[in-house]
Amino acid sequence: MRLKIDYGKAKVFEWTLVDDTNTAIDLTALTGTFSAFLDVPGDNGVAKITQAITIVDATAGQVSVTLDDTQSAVIPAIYLYDLTFVYGTDDNRVLNSGTIQIIGDDTIRLNEIKCKYGLGFDYYTMKSALDYAHVQIPLNAFSNETGTNLYTDANNIIPICNYVMDSNFDGTVDENDIEVYEYMSVSPYTTNDLSSNITSVNFDHPSGRTYITMDDTYPTTNFTLDVKYARADKKYSDAILTIDYLEELFVLKQLFSTMEINKLHRGITSRSINGVDISFDKTAIDEFIKTLDIWIYNETLKLKPFKVCNLSGFENSGSPLTRNILISKKY
Repeated sequence: MRLKIDYGKAKVFEWTLVDDTNTAIDLTALTGTFSAFLDVPGDNGVAKITQAITIVDATAGQVSVTLDDTQSAVIPAIYLYDLTFVYGTDDNRVLNSGTIQIIGDDTIRLNEIKCKYGLGFDYYTMKSALDYAHVQIPLNAFSNETGTNLYTDANNIIPICNYVMDSNFDGTVDENDIEVYEYMSVSPYTTNDLSSNITSVNFDHPSGRTYITMDDTYPTTNFTLDVKYARADKKYSDAILTIDYLEELFVLKQLFSTMEINKLHRGITSRSINGVDISFDKTAIDEFIKTLDIWIYNETLKLKPFKVCNLSGFENSGSPLTRNILISKKY
């Protein structure tokens, strides 16, 4: 039986347990446990979800399992499950088994990538590749910046440079994509995380600034205020198509760089990606990875800003973005 449940959601599952002759199994006086576990090397079948089975009608073999929102909040993947009943000492019997899929927020996106590129890998493999992409995009395509020696004005507002990006990949640019903290540069070197003290974030794209409203005046006496964020060369709404394509390219790179050739062969149904024919031998794969690197580099040029933040306070009445171009001596 194939079960599905959304990550962090509660759901009730029901079974009617029958034997090989399709006769209901009598469960009178029995107790049982629902267990779900990953079928991956090194995991040793350790249960990620366990829940007592409720016997609805013992003689009719009818049972149910209720998973709450905490129990379903495990890594989205397809798990194996067993319904195990205790018949006596050292006599535990699995009367039903199957799979349960925890559907995470990335499920729809991963299915889009799988369909677009003809991929047949399981959720666990695809999610690992997507996680790799989410690490690489901020490193390669965004400018990761820290505004130092900033302070709030009379309205508790800190201005920083646009264009702030969605660095946690939740689909929106908000306060969760910005870190605000204050620290002491002398003993006792205390650091205070002020991210939870953000009350609102407003993006003013025409002026090239983002305004962070805090719940009080900062920094605290004897502290220095820093703001960390990732920035690109255009608004997030204008960059989303490039970000999505980069996400796909990094997923492909991770798959082709880490998987064995025979597994790649089984997991890729399409023999052409972006007009490039795929052959499954080491030389061809190495060449395709180089091609991916070129595609990735070209896309990052569309996002990486040539401008740097030049905010030393509030005296800057014009745009806080100034151009800083370095030309090699060999030019």
